[in-house]
Amino acid sequence: MVSLLRFFVFVGFGLIVMPLPAVSEHTSYPRVVAKPQYLELLNRADHLYSWEALLDFSLDVSGVPVDRFPKYRRKIQSYISKLGPRLKSMSDDYERGAEILRFMSRRLGSYEALQTRMDVLFETGSYNCVSSAFLYVVLARAFDLKVTGVGTYDHAFVNLELSDGRHIDVETTSKYGFDPGTTQKFVDTFTSVTGLVYVPKKKYQKRELLTDAVFISLILQNRLYILNRNSRDYRVLEQMIPMAADLATLTQSEKDIQNFFSMVSKYSFHLSLAGEAGQGLSLTDVVLETYGSRESIVKVRNVMAFNDVFALIDQRQYDEAHARLAKYRARALLDEDSDLKLVARLKKRQLEQIVNSAQATFGQKLAAVRDIATGKILSSGKLNELYRLVYRNEVLRQLKMGRYQAALDTMDGYPTDSQDTAFFQKTLAEIENAYVVDVYNNSVSKINEGAYREAEKILSDGLNTYPENQKLLQLKLTLLKLKERAG
Repeated sequence: MVSLLRFFVFVGFGLIVMPLPAVSEHTSYPRVVAKPQYLELLNRADHLYSWEALLDFSLDVSGVPVDRFPKYRRKIQSYISKLGPRLKSMSDDYERGAEILRFMSRRLGSYEALQTRMDVLFETGSYNCVSSAFLYVVLARAFDLKVTGVGTYDHAFVNLELSDGRHIDVETTSKYGFDPGTTQKFVDTFTSVTGLVYVPKKKYQKRELLTDAVFISLILQNRLYILNRNSRDYRVLEQMIPMAADLATLTQSEKDIQNFFSMVSKYSFHLSLAGEAGQGLSLTDVVLETYGSRESIVKVRNVMAFNDVFALIDQRQYDEAHARLAKYRARALLDEDSDLKLVARLKKRQLEQIVNSAQATFGQKLAAVRDIATGKILSSGKLNELYRLVYRNEVLRQLKMGRYQAALDTMDGYPTDSQDTAFFQKTLAEIENAYVVDVYNNSVSKINEGAYREAEKILSDGLNTYPENQKLLQLKLTLLKLKERAG
């Protein structure tokens, strides 16, 4: 059974279909271009390869290293040597085709629905419709039989064209599968072996003779399907992206091209989420440089640029955030709205840092608030909140040092349109209370020492500042009585 590729398509990412070029890829990233030999295969006029070349291609797409190819070539050569004498004695291609299937079936093991890899077939004997069809085609072409792969939406088998123009199906998953409609034994065993229901060739919908390129791609389809099914870790895409590039080149189908670019988008985006935005952006740059503008790649690249600056701001790496913002602006990776959002967030976070800093002066804090006010980044309510925070902290600092007049002078600079607020009145009251408490305590201390004149001087200064303060007026009366008694 052929498991169709169904994964990683980003909703809303429209793609333009065009052939994927073979160019040298950047060695720091997953390979994002097809292997040159696959383009060579596509450019063949007859779209058919020799058995040797087809075997090598089937091994390559199965993931077999080149240095292991000779092992499996020798295996096929041994099959050819054993088959040769038998086929030589037969009178026509029909008989030879049937004998090849019988010979091959005796060397196969168990059927496994997703086992498309040729090396696994040679090593263990396990097979499915794709890998067994490949083995049959390789053997048949070795004896100059005209065979091609056949595909339906969920199955693959072989077509043998005889010299008289007749076409014979070869269902390679069964030893009874040669010209299957002619034997009841095939129908009886096909479902029990494969789990599929046999459909006579006249009833097959979308039955298609496959070029070698598309035939080879079936192995890649299943390998990608298995990788995607068995892992939800985004890092599996490092393996899948090169395979998807090969697949899209072999099939030239819109679906496979879309899947390739969607995989690149998803992998790049996950790199940025993993704190490797630079690597993700570089990968999208390589892909765009190779294939030209692609909407899905451009979109994810712009999102990554935004997220990169956003993360730096949240990590309080403000200098680096400024540098990245300038870099991405220069490369036009941020639209106006994204740029404004980042600038606003950066200014807000820097302002918060300055306002809450013990090292920044009152003037620096106030200047930072006024600067952000001119950009209309914050609401009036948030601005007033920041003004209150800055002014209150400065007043408390002055009061702590006993600098009451300086605290009053600070509040003189409070925005004029806010001086009637409850905050302004409350802060003035706090300054007055702190000052009065200080004057009162100092005066009482002198009175207790009998230093009435000094106490009177302190009280006089206090009342000059707050002439109607009842606490100081009451203490003044007490002091006068004490002086009268003392004579």
